[in-house]
Amino acid sequence: MTSRSQLLDGAWRIAYRTAYLGLRIWWRVWPVAHCGALVALHVDGKLLLIRNSYRRGWTLPGGGVEPGETSIEAATRELREELGLVVAIGGVPIVVTGAWEGRPETVDIFDLTLSTEPSVQVDDREVIEARLVDPAALSSMALTGPAAAYAALRWPLSAGDEHPRP
Repeated sequence: MTSRSQLLDGAWRIAYRTAYLGLRIWWRVWPVAHCGALVALHVDGKLLLIRNSYRRGWTLPGGGVEPGETSIEAATRELREELGLVVAIGGVPIVVTGAWEGRPETVDIFDLTLSTEPSVQVDDREVIEARLVDPAALSSMALTGPAAAYAALRWPLSAGDEHPRP
């Protein structure tokens, strides 16, 4: 039997997918540059990836930088909103650029290493799954553009390698 909260979560996922499809169409018509901030959260050599309800690929937690907000502030806010994590983020980001999903993007990616696995809270609306992944598995996963760019920089393949090196 389906509960009321499951129906509500399903309605939210449909709303996110519909809105995101509309945005992707809009970005192709009006490709305004976007700035984002993501967090590459590492625990015991593994990387935390999330799956959004409106995207096909896995990504790093994070999102857009709001007007008047720094990329560190955006990354901190997004971790709290998407996963319920309140952590201090610092350091110099890895910057990746590309034209993904119909718009040009510049994304600051902050590396964050934790000594223990965090307790994440997935809302089952925007974020439907979170998991720690061994870097060797990344080459066989569908990743969003920024996540794939980060993985390629962090664990580059050399000739003949089948999987990223940790």
